[in-house]
This record gives sequence, structure tokens and C-alpha cells, in this order.
Amino acid sequence: MGDSLRSSTFVPADPRERKFTRYGEGIGTVRPDGKGLSVVLNMYDETGAPDGSQLCTGEVSAQNLNELMRPPKNPDVTFGEPGPVSEVPVTTRCKATWTFANGSSITAIGKGTSHLVPLNPASSSLSAGAGVSRSGLMADAASLIITSGTGEYAGARGMVSINSSVFLPDVQKAPIGQPGAAVHQKSVHLFSVVKSDDVAP
Repeated sequence: MGDSLRSSTFVPADPRERKFTRYGEGIGTVRPDGKGLSVVLNMYDETGAPDGSQLCTGEVSAQNLNELMRPPKNPDVTFGEPGPVSEVPVTTRCKATWTFANGSSITAIGKGTSHLVPLNPASSSLSAGAGVSRSGLMADAASLIITSGTGEYAGARGMVSINSSVFLPDVQKAPIGQPGAAVHQKSVHLFSVVKSDDVAP
């Protein structure tokens, strides 16, 4: 390992890229057209202290629940294989603004994947109690490109990754296509940000 780190092909991390995480939890509502979800989350920093909020609008493009329950075909992963990597359907599109406790904000837009995981009815859940026969977890992961910012993030560039989940008491009644349905969402947000002073004109 030491020799490989000293080789001429080693690319170091750049200290101008700031990485940090935030945790979100809150309530969302399915839009009137039934095709998307708007969510407002309370945000917390790495210590658990409150740090502002997130407003996110997302859409799931799957036509039915069966599309979301089937995992992709298991890949054969080998080092240095020529590819190509098999296609995974894009099922999530979203845009979001994070407003931090100091008044600064970041706005980003992107896309990703969704997956529905049926849960064992013997499992207990704080949301619905034990023995819920058809409960499940709707999981979404998306990668967003930063488009603008304010305050300390004015002119910043970079990416935000969101990993979120919604508990479903009944997987056959997922909120897709149900205008006005409310959901409780929990999520982890990874920011990779380069501030404006370090961005080339």
C-alpha cells in the first residue's frame, strides 16, 4: 500500500473540497397530481444539534409497485473489467434547498433510484407496532448537482447525495398516485462543496 501511495499515478484529495453530513426528519405530502412528493425536513448536524431545514420536491417515475420491489440483476464485480456496467433505471428525480441555521443556503437538482423493501411481519416498528402484515420501507437515493447558494455558500459548486426512507404500514398502499397522502421521511445528506473563492472563473 505504501508503494502505491508514493507512485506518480496517486491523486490526493484536495483540501478545498469540504465534505459534511446532515440528518433530516420530517413530514411530506403527495402533490395534487399524485406524481410527486413535497417534503419539509428538520435538519441536524453531526452532533445532533438542530441546523435549519430542507425543502425537497421529488418524483418517482415507476409505473407500478412491482417495478420498485425487484432488485436489479446481481452483477459480477471484478477489478479492472472492461465493462460496460449494466443499466439501472432512473426512478427518482428531485430538487431541494437546504437553509442552515446561520442563514446560508444551498440549492441542488438531480436524480437517482428508488427501491421498495417488504418487511417481515414479525418485526416490530415504532411507527405501526408489531405484526403489521404488509409493511415495507420505501428507500430513495439521489445525487444532486449544486446550482446556487447564499451566504457562505454563495457561488459554491459541488454535489449533494441524499439517502432517504419512508416507512409504509402497507406496501400495497404506497403513496404513489395518492394526492394528499402524508409520509414521515428520514434521510442522510452528504455535501461535497467547493466554496466560491476556490472555484475557477
